[in-house]
Order: sequence, then structure tokens, then C-alpha cells
Amino acid sequence: MKRLCAAFAVTLILLAFAGSALMQDPASPSLTSAFQDINVRQGPGTTYPTQARLRTGVPVQIIERNSVGTWVHVQQTLEDGTIFMDGWVVSGFLNLSVELRFSQVPVSTLADALPENAESPALRALYSAPIISPVSEAMRVVYQRGLEMRNYSHVVTKIGDSVSADPLYLTLMSRPGAALGPYDYLQDSLDYFGASTQVESVAARIGLNTYALFDAGWASPDTCQQGETPLECELRRKQPSVALIMFGGNDVKHINEVAYDQQMRRLVEETLAKGVIPVLSTFSANPNDPNWWKAVEFNNKVIQIAADYQLPLINLWLASRPLDGFGLEQDGIHMNHWGTDTLRFDNGFPAFSGANLRNLLALRMLDEIRRTIFLDPTAQG
Repeated sequence: MKRLCAAFAVTLILLAFAGSALMQDPASPSLTSAFQDINVRQGPGTTYPTQARLRTGVPVQIIERNSVGTWVHVQQTLEDGTIFMDGWVVSGFLNLSVELRFSQVPVSTLADALPENAESPALRALYSAPIISPVSEAMRVVYQRGLEMRNYSHVVTKIGDSVSADPLYLTLMSRPGAALGPYDYLQDSLDYFGASTQVESVAARIGLNTYALFDAGWASPDTCQQGETPLECELRRKQPSVALIMFGGNDVKHINEVAYDQQMRRLVEETLAKGVIPVLSTFSANPNDPNWWKAVEFNNKVIQIAADYQLPLINLWLASRPLDGFGLEQDGIHMNHWGTDTLRFDNGFPAFSGANLRNLLALRMLDEIRRTIFLDPTAQG
């Protein structure tokens, strides 16, 4: 009975502290609370240790975010200035104010993961790559060469298997009714690239892999010239400045790491030769999948290739770790959806839908490229 009374007393104290924190600045857009109990970690990722639990409805203040906005640093501060709770949470589990603008929230310099807490060297390599990489000066040279070849700076395309062929990936950027929610800083890049995503890619098809991409038999006879491969056809017909590339789901079942590495490098080199910036992406995988460790090795190949060619990289594998089922459908390959056929980053969508998260990361990378190369090179995302 004494323990129950003590626990009840602690609960009352916490509620009192919560009330005090709420009285600080109830009108601030950065004031928020969780709609369910969630872990509070020491940094913006699942490899950071858990240090507390944020209980449902307890008010906290957002003080900074990661480079995307999928994790935010929150504090609960008492009226006397004492910080009662301090740590990082997934932003999708918060009751975010409709007035919150991530453009007004400082961006943290903390890494997206603590690789040293991973269980193996292979996983440490995967955790070491940021969710959104910086854009190198080498890509500025590629972009300028593309302009000389009459590529269009506002055009982006996608290259990949059935995960990329998903009609709700990338093409949503061309549809009206986009709800960016707090991700307001992405609006200009959505306006810039959005219309170009309306036409589907002939180099993103169900069943396509890194070998079929170079097989003219896989090219569409209605849109491609005789003898063209799907890759050649897509780059000719759209003349994009950027190509978002992801392969792995099909390849991991049929070829080994050496063959995958060779084909991905061939893809990169042919894309670069056309003056197109190749953006590589890791792919999500479930540890319970029989091909788990092979998928880890394939993803590490992607990271190494991006480093070797100084390419932009989206670490979707890392970003999807907090999602239920790692953002995957039951088949363990395709990204899951969450009941929307428009671009939705409000109401926590990226924390519950792998497909939605992937669209967010794609737009975030396009924003990084536009700000770094197309605009002032000193601009920050």
C-alpha cells in the first residue's frame, strides 16, 4: 500500500510539473505533446540509448530537429528554468501545431545514428551513412555538363524495380492538394520539380532489376526507339537533371554482391555520361527476412558506390528503422501505404507509412540539390 501511495504521489508531482511547463508559452507553435507514450532518446535515431518515456499529453517544447524533421529534440522546462526532461523523439508521434514551421526550427548537428552501438561491422557501416547526404562539388560539374547537353534543370525521374514503379512514389508531387504540414521548407522544391513527376518512368517497372535495365527487350515499344534499353530510353525522352535510383528487392534474391556492385556501377556511369545526377538510395529490409544479411551487404555496396563517385545518397534503410515493420508490406519488399493518394507530410504520415517516408526523403534530397547546386551554394536546407 505504501508503494502505491508513493507512486500516486510521484504521478501528481509529474502532472504538476507538466502543468508548470504548459504555462510557459501556451501560444508557441513549438509547444507539443505526444498522442501516445513514446521513447525519449539521447539523439535522433534508434541507436541512441533510451533515457525516458514521454507520456501521452505531457507538454514539451521543440527546440531543434534533424536535417529532415522526422526526429525532434524536445524539452520539458519548469517555471524556474529547470530542465525536467530532455531528449529526442520521432516527430510523427506528436500533436504538432498547425502553425509549426520546420523552417523556423534550428537543425541539429548530431549524427543520425551512433554506429558504435550496432551489433556488427556491416551494420555499423550502414548506420554511419546519414539519411540525407551532402551534395558534392562533383555534382555541380555533372549538372553543368547536363545543361550543355540540354537537360532540363526542373526535371527529375526515377529508376528502379516495382518499389519505384509504385504510382504513389514521386508522381504524387505533381498532384494538387499536397499537405506539407510542418515541412514548409520543402515547398519551393516541390513547386520546382513537381510537374515533371507527372509522366511515369519507363525505367521503373515491375520485375525490373539491374540486368533487365540494360536489356532492350524490357523497353516499351510504344515510347522507346528500336534497340534502346529502358535506361537509355528514359534519359533521352525526359532529359532530366536528376535521377532517383533504387534497386535491391529483386536483385537480392537472384544475384550476388559482386554482380550487384558491377551492375550498379554501370548504371551510375551511364547516367553520369548523360549529364544526369544519380541519387542512390539504400532499401529497407526486415531482420526477420531470410535475405537480411545479404540485403545489408547490398546496401553497403550502395553506400560505397555513392562514396566512390561522390554521389548524393538517401539512406532509406536508416530512416525506416523506427517505423512499424520497417515501413514494409508483409512481402518484405514494398513500402507500405497509409490511406492517401496525395502528398501528405502532415498528421505524422511519414512515421506510419514507408511509402510516405520515401516521398519525404526524395523531396528532401531534391531540395538539398536545388539549394546547393541550382541556387546559392552556401544556402542551407
